[in-house]
Amino acid sequence: MITLTKDSTIALISISSLQSEKTLNVPAYANTKKITISVESRYLVAGGNSRLIYVFDLTKTGYKTFELPSQCEGIKDFKFIENSRLVILGSDNEVYFIDFAGDKKILLVKNVPGKAIVSFDADIYGRYLIVVVNSGETYLYDLKKLFEKESLISNTFLKHVEFDRKQPDATSFSGPNETLRAPFQETNTNIIPSHDQDSGKKTTTIHYKSYKPNDSQFLNESTISSNKENLRQTLKAAEPLYKTAKIDLSESFMSQHELTKYLKKLKCFPEKHRSLIWRFLLEIPSNNEAYDNLCKKGVHKAFHNLQKEYPLTSNRLLIKLQRILSCLAHYSPIFAEVRFLPDLAFPFIKLFENEELLCFEVLLSFFLQWGQNLFENHPAPPANVIKSMEEVLKFHEPELFAHIQEKNINIRIYAWLGLQNLFTDLLTKQDWLGLMDFFVLNCHEPIYILYFMASYFAILRDHIFAADRIDNIEFFIRKQTSINIGRLTERMQHYLATTPSSVLYVAYNDNLPISTRQYPIYNFYPKYTLEERDNIKERIFRQDQTALAQREQIQQIQFLSEEIREQEKQLQIRTQELARKERDRKEMKAYEDDMKLQQKLSMERESREKRTSYMKALENSVKNAVVRHSETKLESLTELEREIQKKSKFDSYIIQSKLEEEALQNLEFQTVQKLNEIIEHRHREEKNQRS
Repeated sequence: MITLTKDSTIALISISSLQSEKTLNVPAYANTKKITISVESRYLVAGGNSRLIYVFDLTKTGYKTFELPSQCEGIKDFKFIENSRLVILGSDNEVYFIDFAGDKKILLVKNVPGKAIVSFDADIYGRYLIVVVNSGETYLYDLKKLFEKESLISNTFLKHVEFDRKQPDATSFSGPNETLRAPFQETNTNIIPSHDQDSGKKTTTIHYKSYKPNDSQFLNESTISSNKENLRQTLKAAEPLYKTAKIDLSESFMSQHELTKYLKKLKCFPEKHRSLIWRFLLEIPSNNEAYDNLCKKGVHKAFHNLQKEYPLTSNRLLIKLQRILSCLAHYSPIFAEVRFLPDLAFPFIKLFENEELLCFEVLLSFFLQWGQNLFENHPAPPANVIKSMEEVLKFHEPELFAHIQEKNINIRIYAWLGLQNLFTDLLTKQDWLGLMDFFVLNCHEPIYILYFMASYFAILRDHIFAADRIDNIEFFIRKQTSINIGRLTERMQHYLATTPSSVLYVAYNDNLPISTRQYPIYNFYPKYTLEERDNIKERIFRQDQTALAQREQIQQIQFLSEEIREQEKQLQIRTQELARKERDRKEMKAYEDDMKLQQKLSMERESREKRTSYMKALENSVKNAVVRHSETKLESLTELEREIQKKSKFDSYIIQSKLEEEALQNLEFQTVQKLNEIIEHRHREEKNQRS
């Protein structure tokens, strides 16, 4: 077991005894974050947030240090292959290789143009390398070809430093027993371009001259600069590695026969291998540079408002859709005029969400192969294609065709709608994928697309005959229906074998595969249509420019006239303003004199009024005092009178109460007497009855 502590100490611990068998020290300033060990457990590598890589040979003492180029500030990941080769992903998103066994330092700056490598993996046998770039695409390399092309080209970029425990140094790092010294060794590489006389190809011969600690010669700056300039020119002339080392799918295990058997059995290709299978069948060239050139042109003006016309919940998918549609429009002007292009392209965007280049080239393959007659009458529908689809149904299913005609259903409308979205409105996702897999498998027979609608209607003939109303038939045809895709493809193959050429009004050429380096010209559309449309646009533009120039002249004349009128008006206003100000000044002086007189009279009047008001206030205060005295005396008399009345009322109440009490007692006495008389009378009657 190997552990790495915070102080950059690496401990090798025995699993059986749990005792530390060996301790390795890495300088603390190295900020070590990662360690790895070779398959045979001979080499141990440590690295982190520094461009220095520390390599320990566990069979020896000491360690070696490799310094990556200055643009690499740290190490994201590394992995051993073939026991002695190390693959490194630097912070500059470039991949480096170091070979420890042969003491060869190999640098591979293998960034795909316009993209940054964010992750990688390699098998331990050193056969394949796969990298993932920031756009989500993956690239697979054959490492054998890789090393043949680039095995020693970049030697001058790496410094090789050996540490020997036997030599002391003033700058030391505390180890278990002694200090470590770092004598410097740098390898100078001279690169001489030459030509192979047999093949005529340009090759590169590399010569080495090593400098050791005991040598008296050292590299100066001019030598290093000249070597780097030579290397830069050589790398510029060399073919990019992502092309030379990419695996050729034609050498893989796949074959048309095996894929045909697989598709016939399972109806569709496996999801995780579909992109690889389509690459193989369509012979996708992966023209990175050509696609990048299209991307650099930016968003096409026809798709600036794509979000309003084709809203998506995923902004990421919308951006990819906009970029791919723009590339198609830059590639051929017809695609900028096609209104249904987003509907047709979106299923492929969704299918190859993380493989943008593959998605673009699959769409391009579709238009070159299956869509070569799609724009023959643009902007009108492709009459010959739709007529051929109708005639196939009429030839193979006459009863069904007659029934549909009897119900006044126009097959051509449904055929054109299906072509606009590539039948996604008719099929479920799984059935659509099965159909696309069938088309791609038989990509050199693009005529299969003409047989889809007839096969689709033939599969659903029982349902169509069972529907008694036109609305029911149209609703059934328009909605997505789950069908047996195997039966449908078999029927398409049957129609292909049995349909005479006289039934079809259109022919298809085999335009696959797409050429490498540069995409082929797409001219399967009436040029006069675009030319006429461009002429109309140009004529309208010129008329608009002329009208605009005339409007600008009229506006300029109106502006000058308005300016003159405005100046005259301003002059008149200024003259009137001066006269008004003089008049206001005179009026103001007269007003001020009048105000001063009025103020003097007002002050005298206020003084007299104050004296008069003071006398009135004094008189009122005296009167108020007399009134308050009279009121107080009157209130006392009133209170005394109320007391007398109250006492009189109380005496009357007592007398009345006594009279009522006497009357009540007299009534009670009389009542008691009557009661006694009644009781005595009853007693007498009872006695009489007894006797």
